[in-house]
Amino acid sequence: MTVGRRIFTNSRERWRQQNVNGAFAELRRLIPTHPPDRKLSKNEILRLALRYINFLDRMLTDQDLRGVPRVRQKPGFRVRLILHVDSRGVESPRPVVL
Repeated sequence: MTVGRRIFTNSRERWRQQNVNGAFAELRRLIPTHPPDRKLSKNEILRLALRYINFLDRMLTDQDLRGVPRVRQKPGFRVRLILHVDSRGVESPRPVVL
């Protein structure tokens, strides 16, 4: 491989890796955890994202089955689910009013 080709290939790989890291950072911002700035590996981010999506899906399904109307948020009032991890490492979503 020529030097020019190697430089191009390395540059392209750096750009690809930056895009992947940016996508993980964006996904991480969407996953509620306690504490909010807890450092997560890429594996943990993917696993927690799957659990959070499944939790939200179950919550919406339960509301539909019980006939609970979907709540429209009022201005200035927000509820967010925070994924709490206890001392044993067990994760559980908890609603928090913002």
